Parts: sequence; structure tokens; C-alpha cells
Amino acid sequence: MGYTHYWKIPAKSLPLVQKRLPVIVEDFKRFLPHLPPLAGPLGEGEPVFGPSEVAFNGPVPDDYETFRFPGLLEGKPFLIGAYHFAFCKTERRPYDLAVQVFLLVAKLHLGKRLLLSSDGDLADWAAAADLVEGMAKLPVALDF
Repeated sequence: MGYTHYWKIPAKSLPLVQKRLPVIVEDFKRFLPHLPPLAGPLGEGEPVFGPSEVAFNGPVPDDYETFRFPGLLEGKPFLIGAYHFAFCKTERRPYDLAVQVFLLVAKLHLGKRLLLSSDGDLADWAAAADLVEGMAKLPVALDF
């Protein structure tokens, strides 16, 4: 198993998510100086902040599972009912904070179109919520 964060997006909202992703990425990049170092998807190289996908990991040896958003598999959503479902196991490695911050920034942009859940409790998200609220000057809604 492992410590994991999960998200669901209504399948009908995926085109909107793709359209808003560049703005979400730009907002997230403002947090990079306040986050642990990030690497590319396999723990080496640079993180991917593309127009259609975000992919990063912790740098080796602090890497674990690649965070991919929106988390499409071979370009297609993984559907459970009417929702695209994705997740990332971080095993509480340092890059976990970046995963949480990215998801909270995305939630600010997508609202109810992004449903979050986690193996952690609200206390595990406190540092990320404080960082996002402090920089974005907007309240973070942790509704899982």
C-alpha cells in the first residue's frame, strides 16, 4: 500500500482541466522556491510542466512514485464510473509537500471539479494548506 493521495475529476470536465492546466502550472511555479527539490518523473532531470501534463518526483534517492496530473494513462483517462481517477504514492518523502501544494493549487482553480482524498488526515496537509493560503491569500478547502 503506502501513503497515497488520490484525485477524481468528472470525465466531462477533463477538457476544462486541460484548458486550465497552463494557468495552474504558472501559479504552482510560484511555490517552487518554498518546496523541496523536484526532479523529473524518474527522479532525475527536470520536472515536466507541459501544457497537457505535469510530472515530477523527488530527486534520487528521495524519489518514489511519479506524480502525474491529470494522470492520464497513455493519453486516456482511467475511468471509474463517470470520474477520471488518479493517485500518487509518495511514502511521505520530501516531495510529498509539492504534490499536496500542486493539488491544492489545482483545487483553487477547479473547485468541485477536483475531488481530493488521501491516506493522510487534515494534520498531514497543514503545511501545504498554510503555504498555499499564505501565498495565494485564499482559503483552502480540505473537504476529504
